[in-house]
Parts: sequence; structure tokens; C-alpha cells
Amino acid sequence: MIESSTTPGGSEELMLGATPRNPAVARCHKAWLQTFSISLEKYEGVALAYVFASEAYCDALPLLDSHKHIADFITCVGYAMANGVIIHELSTYLLSIAKVALSVAGPRPGRPTKKGKSASRKMTINTSKSYPKPLVSNHLAA
Repeated sequence: MIESSTTPGGSEELMLGATPRNPAVARCHKAWLQTFSISLEKYEGVALAYVFASEAYCDALPLLDSHKHIADFITCVGYAMANGVIIHELSTYLLSIAKVALSVAGPRPGRPTKKGKSASRKMTINTSKSYPKPLVSNHLAA
């Protein structure tokens, strides 16, 4: 949770709790802390520093390119929600993006599918199939 503390200089800062054990969450956590600290010094306003730090946290979120990264993404968003790092509307949106990514990624490799067969992650591209040419208006054709 974000805690309010007063530094020896008398300024109030917002600090997240201890560094998380999950490396993806730790990376986002670190981005938030560094950006908050720099922004607080530069703009001398907690609200603006908080906005920039929240953007940095989101920028550090894992890519949605594998099951592990999707799981890390969801964990990071959950951590952010629990600690008030990002607003509820944004976290809901981010979780819906992760849900779509999971549906596109298909079953996890090595896990049984509904028919009892393990999922195969081999992707093949059919190069023998011919694709139709796009329709172009006469006035656009050269």
C-alpha cells in the first residue's frame, strides 16, 4: 500500500511498501519509485509526481507475448490495484487486455486440452495458399 511519510527535510512523500519478490512487479515498482522521486523534486507537487509515476509503472508492464508474461502482467496490475498505484478504471482496462491476450495465446504448452491431448505450440505458415489481391478503384490504380 502507498504510505505517506515525512522525510527529514519535512516534505511528504508517497512510498510503496517493500520491494516485491516477483521480478516483473519489482521492475514496475522500481520504475514507480524512481519516477515519483524525480518528479517530486522537479515539479514539487505530489499529485503530478504521482501521475508521472503511475505512467512509468504502466510503461514497465511486461509485454503480452507469452503465457508467463501475461501472468506477470496480471500480477503487476493486481499489485498496482492493491497499492493504489493506478486508478480502478485503468486497471480494469488493463485486465481486459490481458484477458484478450490469453484468449489469443491459446492453451498453455504441455497442458492437456479438453480432448486430453497436450497443446502443441508449433506454428506453421501455409505459404502455398494464394491470397486475393486487394480491390483497388480504377482511379487509384497506376
